[in-house]
Amino acid sequence: MTCRARLGACLLALCCAAATTAAAADAAADGAADQVPATPALVEAAVGYADAPVVQFPGPGTNLKDLPGAAVLNPRKRVTDLELSLVPAIVEGPIGSNGQLLRFANSFYRNDKRKETYIFGPTIRAKAGDRLTVSLRNELVQPEQLAGYAHHGEENGFHGPMDTNLHTHGLHDAPGMQDQSVPVQYTGQDNIFVTIPAKRNASDEAQGLDYVFNIPEDHLPGLHWAHPHKHGATMLQTITSSFAIIVEDDHDKWLPKENGCTEIRDALRHAMHMELMAFGDPQPPPFPVPGQWAVDLEDPNVQVYSALASPTNPLCCGGTPGARDENSLQLSGNLSTTNFMLVNGGWQPVLDMSAGKWQRWRVLHAGVKTFVAMQIVQQDSSEPADCDMQLVAKDGVYMPVIPRQVDTIVLPSGARGELLVRCNKAGTFTVTAAPDPHPFGASFSHGSQLLQPVMWTLNVQEGKGNPDADLREKACTPLRPTYAPDLRDAALAAAGAQDKLRSEYVTFIGGSPNNYTKPPFGCTVNGKNFSYPDPEPLMVPVGQVTEWQFIGLTGHPAHLHVAPFQVTNLSTAALKPNLTYTSWFEEGDFADTLMLPMVVGAAATGLRMQPGAFSGYSVMHCHLLNHEDLGCMKVVKFDCPGKADPQPLYCDVPDAVPATVKTADPRPADGQQDMAGEEGVQLFSSKPKAKKRRLAAPAPASDAAEQRLAASEAPLEAAEPAVAPAPAEQQLAAAEPSEEATFRQLGLSEWLDRVCAGLGMQAPTAVQRGTIPAVLSGRDVIGVAHTGSGKTAAFALPILQKLAKDPYGVFALVLTPTRELAFQLADQFRALGAGMSLKDCVVVGGLDMQQQAKELSRRPHVVIATPGRLRALLEMDAELARGFGRARFLVLDEADRLLEPSFESELAVVLQVLPAQRQTLLFSATMTRTLTELQSQLLTDAYHFQAYEGLQTAQKLRQEYLFIPAKVKEVYLAHLLGQLEELKCRSAIIFTGTCKGCHLLSVLLEELGIAAAALHSHKPQKARLAALDRFKSGAVPVLLATDVASRGLDIPTVDLVINYDLPQLARDYVHRVGRTARAGRRGWSLSFVTQYDIELVQQIEALIGQQLEKYELEEAEVLKGITKVYSAKRAAALRVAEEEARGYGGGAAAATAAARKKKQRQKAAAA
Repeated sequence: MTCRARLGACLLALCCAAATTAAAADAAADGAADQVPATPALVEAAVGYADAPVVQFPGPGTNLKDLPGAAVLNPRKRVTDLELSLVPAIVEGPIGSNGQLLRFANSFYRNDKRKETYIFGPTIRAKAGDRLTVSLRNELVQPEQLAGYAHHGEENGFHGPMDTNLHTHGLHDAPGMQDQSVPVQYTGQDNIFVTIPAKRNASDEAQGLDYVFNIPEDHLPGLHWAHPHKHGATMLQTITSSFAIIVEDDHDKWLPKENGCTEIRDALRHAMHMELMAFGDPQPPPFPVPGQWAVDLEDPNVQVYSALASPTNPLCCGGTPGARDENSLQLSGNLSTTNFMLVNGGWQPVLDMSAGKWQRWRVLHAGVKTFVAMQIVQQDSSEPADCDMQLVAKDGVYMPVIPRQVDTIVLPSGARGELLVRCNKAGTFTVTAAPDPHPFGASFSHGSQLLQPVMWTLNVQEGKGNPDADLREKACTPLRPTYAPDLRDAALAAAGAQDKLRSEYVTFIGGSPNNYTKPPFGCTVNGKNFSYPDPEPLMVPVGQVTEWQFIGLTGHPAHLHVAPFQVTNLSTAALKPNLTYTSWFEEGDFADTLMLPMVVGAAATGLRMQPGAFSGYSVMHCHLLNHEDLGCMKVVKFDCPGKADPQPLYCDVPDAVPATVKTADPRPADGQQDMAGEEGVQLFSSKPKAKKRRLAAPAPASDAAEQRLAASEAPLEAAEPAVAPAPAEQQLAAAEPSEEATFRQLGLSEWLDRVCAGLGMQAPTAVQRGTIPAVLSGRDVIGVAHTGSGKTAAFALPILQKLAKDPYGVFALVLTPTRELAFQLADQFRALGAGMSLKDCVVVGGLDMQQQAKELSRRPHVVIATPGRLRALLEMDAELARGFGRARFLVLDEADRLLEPSFESELAVVLQVLPAQRQTLLFSATMTRTLTELQSQLLTDAYHFQAYEGLQTAQKLRQEYLFIPAKVKEVYLAHLLGQLEELKCRSAIIFTGTCKGCHLLSVLLEELGIAAAALHSHKPQKARLAALDRFKSGAVPVLLATDVASRGLDIPTVDLVINYDLPQLARDYVHRVGRTARAGRRGWSLSFVTQYDIELVQQIEALIGQQLEKYELEEAEVLKGITKVYSAKRAAALRVAEEEARGYGGGAAAATAAARKKKQRQKAAAA
């Protein structure tokens, strides 16, 4: 199987396997250079390698853009969810010109959606405010040698060598642990103690877990990393089982022009994302007498090189107990380099650059017991190349002022750097990890340094046009979030926070097996081994600035979970003789992983941190491969002052140093984390079954006062005294309501009847007649009726009537699959509830989570939500979840969509927080197999109403097609839109097949001067709502949309639907054209059909049971505008290409950039 490696054309990933010893290399050179030695036997039955895939990597000289997996390494579009399985695999590929071959076995992530196994996992690409979900299954098999073995650290919550979990580097999120009770379930975010156990037998079903990471709205852009958090597992999961997380840019927010950031913003748009991932070089360790300390040791060096460790390394030595053979690695071939590294899944690849042009590098180093120092040098020499490197950020956090010229990239294991790189002359250059002389000083040496003479090659070609301008050093002052403000003394004084600084010493003590009893290898924190629970955690109080005077960074990279720290003290007195920090290190820099190999061991370095809004428990540890689980780790408590455990998720205490960016307060109402759910999940309530009865027209309601709005936790004020509950609410007769039934005869109150009349609803529709009495009587209901038939009022009216009698929040939860539909439902609830003080809350993705959490904490009467965002909020704060404990109604609108497998995990979480005694209402425009199965098997007690005869189009809909060549679709569209007034079309929706196509078409229409709004899923939610509002209000007559607008949206004035791209599924055609000819009105649909669409048209006609009529246009008249349209098309394509080159793709940021550019052109023209 070919490896689909990760982060793409310019994401660099370094993977170093262990080199053979010098003796092995010499022996190979003597006689086996052209032979591939036999691979030692694998313990196939134990670890599942019998059918393991072979992941191939390319040899030297392959261009980065041609390496396998470019699409998953550097995704152009947002990727916010992954489905992964941890599987065994074998990596194999050439590393030299004389037949040298590398082959080793390890664990890797398989992308379950694409059915591909990666050397490195696929990249997540998200925006601030997004919710990330990673579904991870563990397919590894625990070897037989582990049977009955009490693995070290299990008493502290850690796991065995084939078990796994997940942790993110640098992503600022909630800690995931609100107290130190031993975790028994995953509670979200950075909970590292939860375990996904390996299989005990190959035939066992794999266990899995959904990991959820919420990116706050005030999160900085940058590169982050996710990997298992028990570095010292026998399978070296940290290296090969990992993936990157990119938080996309928002220059307007963080790099304002008034702060001197214009130059750096322009340069950063040339996005070339890169990533470094590396194995270290496990050298054979000293082998003590077996039995003295091997039981407690899981040193990766021993695990890779021998079977001495207990348990025996199943990947070494054929599983022979007690074996000690450094030459029996799961490697074959002849390695002569000091280290071995794969770059983006290839050996020594080539990266193209243009002379004089800035290129953006985002660099991640995922090492094993290593740090790396990299320089750009002349090929075949150590002379520096004529290239500039401008440092912008470390570990996903901008420095206080940017950029800064550096000559070396220095990254310890787990660290990330972001730079702008420019080579000024054409030529071939080398990126080396073995610079000579060393940048720290000619006398520098360190046993933990990753050394590789050639990591990748730069092919710098002559650039087109003028060279990019130089960047003024330290000209830009980025804005700061709450979790990473400037915390140096001057900033504390400016904020009046000198008295909020607290300081303590933190020490790493390392050593060898000879001077330790336990742990025998690794280090301690403040002289103590790791323990969990920890009676004396490191305290980082919210509302204060904590300073660690840190000792021991010379050999141990310190890594803090959840929050970054700022380096405030780099003492020159701490340097070893004749060494220097280099330009990479400077006081004021931020990081979450730091190693200073050039300082003396006893030197103290000042690290300051402000935790932001989150509180709870996390950890700080040495980020070498296995140190954290052998003692070199310490629990950190982000302490909310005055709050006992469990700590609240958000701490309502002001920050000592405020943020400088304008953003919503991330702290909603205080809530405690308690994610324990009810046993079992039920879709429908567990009320006793009742005999089925048909609905009848109720008796007229009395005029007695119905609503007495006394004080309650959420009082409502009626517009007038209402009537008492109609008898139909307690009792159902034997016949259905007649077609002449009024709203009052259905059992609704007089005030609601008047509201309906005021909205033009003179008589109930069929679905309203069929379901309102059932809802009022307390029944669960399934209602299926065609689009535009009044389903929303069918459930909203009875809910409002019952709410008026017993007002409290949360009274009803309405779930819907799309964001736009959620806002439309909210508008309809407000219109129907105009006679009362209704409080509603819309909870959807793309908007500020903290603000939504605040609104939910106020207990609105009706919550309208999409399942994904609601799940994220419920998992974030159990106090919010408890607010749904008395909900009377659960409504699933567009239930056929919500019951698809893609929403299954979200619904499971939501349903857990709802009470068993509730009414559940399912409404849909189509009858699907899932609804049929629910009806026949599970919901036998629910009342069923169905006015559904299959997918049909409206009777008053005129359906036509326009047969045209594909190359002139834009010309025909422009001609048609120019005739809207003549055709008496007040408004039109144009459906496209992709988000990129929708965006490109919107830019084209803008170039042609045709007013239009665009609606697609790559736009920010606020922009999507604004586009929809402009169209609804008539500000623009044309709405360009993908299928995100094809269902549920009710826009009565739509006269024309154009299928610019025919849908791939015939049923989507019915939903699209259902946006017109609604509620008995007339409408027109016109489908553009090209020579490639014949089969699609036939499928549509077969589904709707009629043929589309042909629409004629005078071709000669249409083609008069071809020159103008083609000119605009070229201009539009250039604009979109420019946006993509700047890293915007076809998404929302592209549209934003286009709007800014248009304003700039208008301003220039006016000047």
